[in-house]
Amino acid sequence: MVTLRYFASGSFQAVNADVHGMHRMSISRSIHSVSKALCNNINKYIKFTPQNDLRSVKQGFYDIAKFPNVVGTIDGTLIPIKCPSNNDELYVCRKGYHAINVQVINDHRLICTDIMTKWPGGTHDSFMWNNSAIQERFASGEFGDSWLLGDSGYPCLPFLLTPVLNPQTGGQRNYNQSQRKTRNASERAIGVWKMRFLCLHAFGGFLMYSPEKCVNIIAATAILHNICRQKGIPLMDYQIHENEDDDDNNHYQIVLQNQRGIDLKMGLKPCLNDKICAKKYSEKYSKNSQQQRMAAFGSYYSKISVAYALI
Repeated sequence: MVTLRYFASGSFQAVNADVHGMHRMSISRSIHSVSKALCNNINKYIKFTPQNDLRSVKQGFYDIAKFPNVVGTIDGTLIPIKCPSNNDELYVCRKGYHAINVQVINDHRLICTDIMTKWPGGTHDSFMWNNSAIQERFASGEFGDSWLLGDSGYPCLPFLLTPVLNPQTGGQRNYNQSQRKTRNASERAIGVWKMRFLCLHAFGGFLMYSPEKCVNIIAATAILHNICRQKGIPLMDYQIHENEDDDDNNHYQIVLQNQRGIDLKMGLKPCLNDKICAKKYSEKYSKNSQQQRMAAFGSYYSKISVAYALI
């Protein structure tokens, strides 16, 4: 329960220790032992679609936007971490913070069928793809004429289709539209994954462990995500955000729509504080720039959290 609470909320160890009546070191050991145990079974829960199931997956993707022969969509996502003690410059991502760049392939049901978590945040998506085992499997012809769909950050290959840059004809525009709608499954899958496990989301702060331990946490949450999808376990009251690049707006929306007051990074228990904070934020800063609004909202949230800690 300690580990699941951390995965779902991203709370500080001190908060989890207070809630469960445990020492902080015991919380840390629990998180890492459970994460490692889950990772030992990763091949059982995260595996690429077998040959006898490819037809149903292709049909599922075809039903989205009439794009044939698709067996998966690929994308990269950044998981914020604390500044590593060694080679920290390698982990600085394009958004300016330390992260691990994760390559994820999903099917039409938003289930993760392949994941790679070992690369620092400064690594380009195409480099990760070229050095992945799944790339070798596709290049060897294991999946026949099946395709993956990716964004323009990936190379266009016979088995990996990307958008047409500067489309000139109606056919090219139709291709891009269908490709984008079908590929959206990957963005939605990553959104659901991060919303279910807020320890991965930038809103929750960052993973406060070494990169070696962070990769286990990332993989463990991906395993749990697949189990939830297969069992039909829904998200709570969260709204799924499909545009991951609009981070600041997403973070604000997450808190406003978190009506149950889930224990977020600051460790608030279910109460009206979230609603009060959101109301003050909305009334006072509705006309300010996005950056100013987010800074002000963080200030309100911190004050409420400090007040709660002093009760």
